[in-house]
Amino acid sequence: MVTMLANAKDMNEYTECLKQYVLRETGFKSFALCLAGHWEQKLPLPEKNYGTSMCKVDMVMGIHKSRVLKPEQFPICQMVPSEFARDPDPLYVIPLHYLQQYMGYAVLQIDYDLVSNVNIKSWFIHLDSALENFRMKQRLHQVAKELESLYIQDTLTGLYNRRGLEKFGERMCEECIRNNGQFMIMEIDMDGLKQVNDRYGHEEGDVCITTIANAMMYAAKDGEICIRSGGDEYIVMGKNYSEEKTQNYIRLFREYIDSANDSLNKPYTIGASLGYYMGVPDGKRTIENYLKIADDRMYDNKKMRKAKLHPGVEVR
Repeated sequence: MVTMLANAKDMNEYTECLKQYVLRETGFKSFALCLAGHWEQKLPLPEKNYGTSMCKVDMVMGIHKSRVLKPEQFPICQMVPSEFARDPDPLYVIPLHYLQQYMGYAVLQIDYDLVSNVNIKSWFIHLDSALENFRMKQRLHQVAKELESLYIQDTLTGLYNRRGLEKFGERMCEECIRNNGQFMIMEIDMDGLKQVNDRYGHEEGDVCITTIANAMMYAAKDGEICIRSGGDEYIVMGKNYSEEKTQNYIRLFREYIDSANDSLNKPYTIGASLGYYMGVPDGKRTIENYLKIADDRMYDNKKMRKAKLHPGVEVR
């Protein structure tokens, strides 16, 4: 039982496995698994008073005389699920804990003719171990996700970093090849970050950096991947794209920056130059090849912006 439950992918699978086991193996007439709020955070065993996390109990799995019950949350003072509270037959309440860590309790009714082959004490020790193993597995999975997020995310902006480009770029290209869809990659370069840092300080530079990132996310309406690839450099990737989608992205991006400049009322103007490549990948060129094309077009755009020629024109 311990291995079967510990290998469950999530709580739904865990409770389904436990339900089948209870129905087939135990001889319990009724059984409810009641977990304390935030039980997965390793709560200490309660002494005199219940903390706020213990004021509510979640019945995550319940069987009442062969009838499967819907999950239910109830106050700790009620002690047992509603269906059990209405039943005049005797109930047993068994605490669930692992070492000094409190997890909740089980409520059960026993069919004494069927339960004789079950060592109840041993069974609940196994259930405690299974819950702890499941909790540890879920926590490790969460930690792994958090570490991966730290590995591929830029901490200042929340955008993906350069590793995000490596992780998602080729995948997007391959999907576009399979679907004969157009791949779009856009290079965005902030204007004047060094001058802002030198004159107003790096905190103001961070305002510029995060404003560009927020504008990118604001414009991302169709599953685009937004990346901060360097100090003032950004990348946007989109799959199954079109010229209309690209121009709409640029419009929303500029719209957000214009609005931010108006509302922030800074002594400098936040701006960015951009260029992009769009086409069906040929399977021969790499992401870096497409990025180089977008980068060259971005610098053409930057030259025009610096010269104040056609400032609204984006170079493709």
